Amino acid sequence: MLSNGVSQKCKNDPKEYWAGLGFLCVIMASSEDVGNDDDTEQKSTQPEEAKKSANKPGIATTAKKQPPPEKPEAVWLRTKVILSFWAVVVFLGLPVWWQTTSIYRARLPIQQMLEWSEGTACQPVLPLEIWVVSPGLVCEDARHVVQIAQEVLDTMNTFPVQPIRIRLAKSRPINDSKGQPFAEDPACFLEDYDPQSRHPALHLHLVPGEDATELQLSFDPHSARADLIYGEVSTRALGSGAASTVYNIFAEEQAGLAYKLAAQDNSNTAARYLESVPEDIRSAITARENRALKYASTYHLTFSLFTPAGSPSSWAIESALETHIQPWTSAFSIISNFSINSQIQPYSAYSPSIHPFQDSEANQTLLRRQDLSAFINAAEWPLSPSIGADGPTINFVLYVPSPSEIPLTIESSDGGSSWLIPQWGGVTILNPPLHTNELTGQPSVPRHLDLDTLHPAFETFTSQLLSLLGLPTTPQPQMTTTTTRRPPSPTAPSPAPLRLATLTRLRTLSLHLLTRSTLTSLAHLTTSLPSIPIPHRVASLVSASLSDLDRTCSSLHASRWGEALGHATRAWQDSEKAFFEKSMVGQVYFPDEHKVAVYLPLLGPVGVPLLLGLAREVARYFARFRSWRARGTGASG
Repeated sequence: MLSNGVSQKCKNDPKEYWAGLGFLCVIMASSEDVGNDDDTEQKSTQPEEAKKSANKPGIATTAKKQPPPEKPEAVWLRTKVILSFWAVVVFLGLPVWWQTTSIYRARLPIQQMLEWSEGTACQPVLPLEIWVVSPGLVCEDARHVVQIAQEVLDTMNTFPVQPIRIRLAKSRPINDSKGQPFAEDPACFLEDYDPQSRHPALHLHLVPGEDATELQLSFDPHSARADLIYGEVSTRALGSGAASTVYNIFAEEQAGLAYKLAAQDNSNTAARYLESVPEDIRSAITARENRALKYASTYHLTFSLFTPAGSPSSWAIESALETHIQPWTSAFSIISNFSINSQIQPYSAYSPSIHPFQDSEANQTLLRRQDLSAFINAAEWPLSPSIGADGPTINFVLYVPSPSEIPLTIESSDGGSSWLIPQWGGVTILNPPLHTNELTGQPSVPRHLDLDTLHPAFETFTSQLLSLLGLPTTPQPQMTTTTTRRPPSPTAPSPAPLRLATLTRLRTLSLHLLTRSTLTSLAHLTTSLPSIPIPHRVASLVSASLSDLDRTCSSLHASRWGEALGHATRAWQDSEKAFFEKSMVGQVYFPDEHKVAVYLPLLGPVGVPLLLGLAREVARYFARFRSWRARGTGASG
């Protein structure tokens, strides 16, 4: 009823209604327009009337209700909250994150490391000094012999890494024990003769022989000395013979040095020289390098006695080691250290996959050669591994077969019963003499192996040890008075001091090249992977390694072989420790994709609200700034 009256009054006289109910006229008019769909004329007139009524003064219209304006205190509080969050992020969060996740990279001497790799810092040169002693020659003849020998040697020696210099030295003091002077002229001797600071590779004594019709060479088995015995011969022939003798003594060593340079340093000069070396020498060097263990400062020697029965139960191992092994380990002490242990394992048969067969004609048991690789019963024999040790373990296995298998030998080996396992150790089958058991009357193995019984086996172990350590044979040269280059004779090896000195120089050069290679790899690794850390310890190890490399070169040039080997060993050990540093290697396998996977779940929920809040505050600030500028412009106009 009320709505009809209000509607009628609005239609009759829209000017004469209550101002407070003016909005009802608009609402009613809108309702009537919607309800009368068939009246097209009313549809067209109602919007116009609504517009007219809306423009009339005193009539209220519908509009979107705006929220009340924020108080300045609330706006400032919100701004302070957002700024406080960002202050914590910028001044506390970012520094803590940077400090806890930053990668420390110590500064490495990259340029110096690369200079060693390129060979510009120092080229390895191993000069040999040969001291010639000629007590039977007058000064002028002695000098002429040395001069001729040096000229001939320079023509023969085409390997620049190891130049050979022959010098005339004194063999005894100028005065004898009674103070009486000798007839030799002191001016003939070396002016800088100092046995403490210089280490000649060979003392060559020119000894006159009344019955000698040609040059004869003999070695001192306990020192690096060789006697060249001559008869009625001219000084030129004597000089040429001395030069040929010296060259042939060190021919195999030069081939070994060239082999290492060609293999480890890709030296073209060494490769070309190696091509001129006879094929049998190259094959021998290759075989020696393949069966020898890598250099280590400490080797562990393990001697094991295995037998399938309960006997023997003891052996004279202390005496055997003292007689055969310890003299060589003492001689090798200038190169490496050794620890020795032994064990006895009864009731330990060889691998069950081995099936020896009987040779009725020779009355012996034979092992097939193809079965030797499976002879070691690794599943049951407690052999010492090299894993986790501070040096490689060299195993020597002595196997005593059962009485029914004695003698046990290798097929087609002429009674051979031992073999070498490259880079591992050696195996020897011992066939001791049998005796009759008093209780059973059957042949049995003795319960104790004495030194005489062990002698052949430990002679074999000694030879295997030297092969595994890479000791060169260095055969004695055949004598010749011509200048033609000839390979050494393979029959008689040189004395142990000369062979050990050769091994020292070979090990020194090998360690020197390995250190250079390791430092080069470390330099390339640190420059190509900037995300890995470089601890201060690595930088210290690299500096120490470079210093020892420099000292190695100085010692090599001065022919101080023992000192050079010590510096080369320390340089190699420090470079290996630096390259395999645990804290550095672990970061190599942590790519950037892993960092994204770690940070994204954290930065998403936390960062988005902070960024949106900051964006709103910045937008509001610019809006206020524009409004302030607009008011300022209007006031000035």
